[in-house]
Amino acid sequence: MKSRSLILLIILFSASLCAGQVVTSNEDCPAIVIAGPLVAVKDGDTAIFTTLITGDFDAKKVAYEWKLDNGEIASGQGTNEISVTVSGKPTATVVVSGIEEGCNGTVSLAAPYGDLKPYAIFFDEFGKVKDKLLERRIAALVDTLRRNPTASARIITYGTADAVLKRDNEIKNLAARMPGNTDPARMIFANGGVEKDIRTRVWIVPPGVNPDELN
Repeated sequence: MKSRSLILLIILFSASLCAGQVVTSNEDCPAIVIAGPLVAVKDGDTAIFTTLITGDFDAKKVAYEWKLDNGEIASGQGTNEISVTVSGKPTATVVVSGIEEGCNGTVSLAAPYGDLKPYAIFFDEFGKVKDKLLERRIAALVDTLRRNPTASARIITYGTADAVLKRDNEIKNLAARMPGNTDPARMIFANGGVEKDIRTRVWIVPPGVNPDELN
C-alpha cells in the first residue's frame, strides 16, 4: 500500500544541511532530494548525506544505492542516509529504486569543501509543470527550509510579468498550506526578466550570502 511520507533529514553536529536538486520525472513521480553539509568540510571530517522523498511511494519497496566521489562511505550503504569520511571534495550520488516505473531516481550533491565562505546552493529549476508536480517540489523546499532554520530560499522566476506574478502566488499559497510551513519572509522572490516561457530557479541561501547576487 502506498504511503505519503517524508524521509526526515538529520542534522549533524547541529550544522545546517543543504539540499541537492529536486528530481521528478512527471506528476506521478515522487520528488527526490539529497541533503548534505551546508558548512564546508575538510579532509578527515565526517559528513552526512540523507535522501528526502516526497510524494506517493511504497517505503517497503524502496532501495538505495550510494556512490561517492572523494572519500569513503563509512556506514549506511543501502539505507536513506550515509556517513562519509571526507577526503577531497565529496560528491554523493544516490540511485533510488522501487518507485514508480519510468521515474528518475538518481540525484547527486557536492558538499562545500575546504576553507570556503558560505555560498548559495542550487536547489531546483522547473518550467511549466502540472499542479501535482509543483506541489511536490514546493513540499521538498519547505521541508528543507524547516530543517535549516538559518537559511532562506531565493526563488527567481522568468517570464512575462503576469506569468511571474501568477507563479509567485502559486508557490506562496502552496507553501502556506504545507505542514510545518516556514516564515514567509524566508522565501525571497525575484523577477528574473522577460522570457517567452515560464521558468523558475530556486537557491538555498545560508547566512552571509547576498541573495540579490543570484540568478
